[in-house]
Amino acid sequence: MPMMSLRRSSLRCSCVIGAAMLVAPGAYAQATGAPQDPTALSLEQLLNTEVQTVFGASRFEQRVIDAPASVTIVTRDEIRRYGYRTLAEILQGVRGFYVTYDRNYTYLGVRGFGRPGDYNTRVLFLVDGHRLNDNVYDSTTVGTEFPIDVTMIERVEVVRGPTSSLYGPSAFFAVINVVTRSASSFNGIEVDAEAGSQGMRGGRIDGGHVFDGGTDVSFGASAFDSDGASMLHFPLYDGEPGTGIANGADEDRAWRFAGTVVRGPWRLQGVAASRRKTVPTGAFGTVIGDPGTWTRDARGYVDLTYHGALAGVSLQWRSAYDRNTYDGRYLSSDGEGGSAVEVDSSRGEWLSTELTGSKRIGTAHLWTGGLEYRDNLRQDQDDYDAVSGRRYVSVPRASQVWAAYAEDEFRIAPKLIVNAGLRFDHHDTFGNSTNPRVALIVKPRAVSSLKLLYGTAFRAPNVYEQYYFNNGDDPLLKPERVRTAEAVWDQYLAHRFRVSGSVFRSNITGLISQIADEGNLNGIGYGNTGAARTTGAEVEVEGSLAAGYHGLVSCTVQSARNAETGDRLSNAPSSALAARATGPLFHDRVVLGIEGVYIGARRTLADTAVDGVFLTNLTITGGRLPARLGLSFSIRNLFDRRYSDPAGEEHRGDAIPQDGRVARVNVSWRF
Repeated sequence: MPMMSLRRSSLRCSCVIGAAMLVAPGAYAQATGAPQDPTALSLEQLLNTEVQTVFGASRFEQRVIDAPASVTIVTRDEIRRYGYRTLAEILQGVRGFYVTYDRNYTYLGVRGFGRPGDYNTRVLFLVDGHRLNDNVYDSTTVGTEFPIDVTMIERVEVVRGPTSSLYGPSAFFAVINVVTRSASSFNGIEVDAEAGSQGMRGGRIDGGHVFDGGTDVSFGASAFDSDGASMLHFPLYDGEPGTGIANGADEDRAWRFAGTVVRGPWRLQGVAASRRKTVPTGAFGTVIGDPGTWTRDARGYVDLTYHGALAGVSLQWRSAYDRNTYDGRYLSSDGEGGSAVEVDSSRGEWLSTELTGSKRIGTAHLWTGGLEYRDNLRQDQDDYDAVSGRRYVSVPRASQVWAAYAEDEFRIAPKLIVNAGLRFDHHDTFGNSTNPRVALIVKPRAVSSLKLLYGTAFRAPNVYEQYYFNNGDDPLLKPERVRTAEAVWDQYLAHRFRVSGSVFRSNITGLISQIADEGNLNGIGYGNTGAARTTGAEVEVEGSLAAGYHGLVSCTVQSARNAETGDRLSNAPSSALAARATGPLFHDRVVLGIEGVYIGARRTLADTAVDGVFLTNLTITGGRLPARLGLSFSIRNLFDRRYSDPAGEEHRGDAIPQDGRVARVNVSWRF
């Protein structure tokens, strides 16, 4: 990226954040009578300042300013006020994150790193601490294919930085822990219906109850269907069947179920979900706009967890059975006026068990340690031509993984914490990996902290990358590794007013990337392509005013480059901006939520570029309505901006067109 461009990005972010920092404290003080100078706050005021807590940073509940990471929490109230309907929509407004959509799956980029062909393998996803990444692609889907409906989410914890010292593989750039709602958070049973642009329609039912005998039950079920974009134009396909136009080939439909039963120290959770998406883009050499090309993904698990104590040690034992299936049907021309139908599938099943213990030793040490074991019963992949019967891929696999880890939070002094952890992982496929994390946390005040962080992480090559394109031959890939150093400043100035900033640098070696390889199936493969380096800075200001008004603005300036050539990586924006505000209007008759998200220009695999884009989203929620009635109206991409996302190697074109303005309305009723 040219230096002038980086300076412009830095200046743009500095102006926006600087204005917010100058205006917000004064506005807050005026609205609440709080002192503008934080040093004037009494110790009692400081201790009463609301500081959010996080579980995913250390595997136990702790205040955000004490956590050895840069942390963002998105609450249930924010999800409702901004009309978020997928995890991708939630994360799009989180600083340092951006999303890419190829009209089949949604991919997550972190701090300027979002490789085409990477199925979200460099972020670890958890649901109430349960590992969600599957055992074939090591991925989790974050769009409409995410298995938990957002109405079941209490909060989303975003923990930046490498965390393999606690979680092992995939905790490469971040850990995202989705915390679901407890039974007590529901007030009976709620049903709703929604409809919107692109023929979208859906409904859900959820609820919870705390029984007199001490059993808590909560559940949620939802389904939706969308026709998708009515017309998409792909210029590179002009002159071929369909003349580069896809009509009525973007359908998306899904259903989800989640249920939890808690009794005493035991917790049983079950999740099941399925999603089918028509693929209109001509991916993998298919006929563009043919509705006969589609993918179907299903995800489910049953998780049994016990929380207890033994000899002063707080214990958590978890055992689970997981299943993930994928089926794809790809229609292409056989070159002789006929059709070829390629059927692709994978089946993953695994059992896992984990024991974690925490114990406080004296007043200075809090030790956490644990053991994990995962038995990958099935990691099967299959691909064949349904017309000729020719089989291209048949790869049955099975493997085992085990790990041990330990971490100590050492409070050397009231204002000084050292957090250090280490984890050892053993994988059948490639061997061993050991990863440390260390943090020095200085707390000049009770509600502020300076964190100096260092950690390493690894990402094991998954069985799809290893075996699929070479049909089960001996694996050629090695794990990729990252070393990250970061400095973080967190400051709470008064009740619910916060400033956070960080600078970071990550060095990645053994980078696994999707590559063009004519000797492999579909001319695609994966390889360890060298090294990469990411550097950047983030700043965020958040505050609440009187009468329910709340606002946030954040900016990230970053650079993600090939460490050997200095070239900018594909799909790597140099800057990103997010701003949002919410509050009541018209004497509390409605609640307005407005969000703006900017993502900078990104290089494509063809060495062209897609332009940067600023998207505005608006949500209006009913305020003074009957107690049982809920009503909301949302518009995504309010100003109908036309833009594209970079495409992966499976697409002939270098960019995928995105949706314009999309509206939806939701009506709910509580029993």
